[in-house]
Amino acid sequence: MSHADSLRVVEAIEWCIKNKDRFKISIINLSMGNREGTEGIVCKAVERASLAGIIVVAAAGSYSNPSESNVNPIFTPAVSGQAIAVGATQSYSEDVWAYLPASAIGPGWTRLKPDLVAPGPYTSGSTPVVAGVAALLFQAAEKLNIPQGIRSLAVRCTVLQGAMQNDLGAPGFDPLYGYGKVNALSSYLALRSFASLIEAI
Repeated sequence: MSHADSLRVVEAIEWCIKNKDRFKISIINLSMGNREGTEGIVCKAVERASLAGIIVVAAAGSYSNPSESNVNPIFTPAVSGQAIAVGATQSYSEDVWAYLPASAIGPGWTRLKPDLVAPGPYTSGSTPVVAGVAALLFQAAEKLNIPQGIRSLAVRCTVLQGAMQNDLGAPGFDPLYGYGKVNALSSYLALRSFASLIEAI
């Protein structure tokens, strides 16, 4: 992705921030990436979106060159601490790491990545799966009366909690599968428990 492409992505993110309330924008899916690192203009735009209460779900990236995958493999903006970085498994029926081409692996630039995986085999295809789950959780959060000010945080946390219930690879976090495979039902149950806790306070 060229600098000109990055500028267009930033413009699109800024449009989403500006029109968040008008169109009820809660999720941005970014199935693209470059090598800007965490200080690039796209990551800065992702941070602004996060502060506005929008969850950004981003593709970890794909590589077919194993030697290149050993050095900062995760794409921008998935490297952002404010983005949910999505790796890929081979398919809906095969819970194995997508190795053709290889789904990018951690540790990323400044933190452990990817956050989780979803069926691919390309991360550009697995990322919308996670974005769709997050969108459903946003709808559920509204029905569960989770306050709007903490709704995006609740959804983000429960997306990851759901993946932890569907752990793949080594126990806990690992650089191939992150915290596990996205799991809509487990995430919803975690969200419902969170809503009950908020209601009890």
